[in-house]
Amino acid sequence: MIETERAERSLNVTRRASGALLGETSEALQEAAGNLLDKAVARLEEGDEVRARALVERALHLPYDEFEEIRPAVWWLELEVSTQFSDEVELAAEGDSGWLARAEILLSEISDPVVAAVVRAALNDIASEFRLPRREDRWLHRLIAGEPFGREPLSEIDDFEELTVAVLGVLRVLNRQAELFAEG
Repeated sequence: MIETERAERSLNVTRRASGALLGETSEALQEAAGNLLDKAVARLEEGDEVRARALVERALHLPYDEFEEIRPAVWWLELEVSTQFSDEVELAAEGDSGWLARAEILLSEISDPVVAAVVRAALNDIASEFRLPRREDRWLHRLIAGEPFGREPLSEIDDFEELTVAVLGVLRVLNRQAELFAEG
């Protein structure tokens, strides 16, 4: 009995150490993806499509994270879109629904259904995280347009070329969102 308890304790220590190492690897992969995609955003802003695409492809070639069960670049990008919208909501003065007007403009300019789904998924996150005035809540749900909560549109794409094009489209949306925010 005592030997079994010792073995279990040793195994638990090993599991914690393994989890910590895997967690560090996950963080490093996500950070690498973020750095590459941030650079791609900057290249797109400069009009350098070729270099932006190369950076996106490098980010998408990062290894699948078995510990978190994610593609680091896809996860980072979907989180970044959600974070950008959350930041806009948090920065808005009470009664200022400019962030919703900007979201509506963004959605009206998007022709790729996958890219639009990423934006709607981020807006779904807003609907679940923030308590909004009734008018804004109705407006937000109209923009979400039935996008199911918790969907990760980029994660559903298996074709590398299709995913690359979609990621570039989402990065363009981030740039356009920043432009609209600066104008407002």
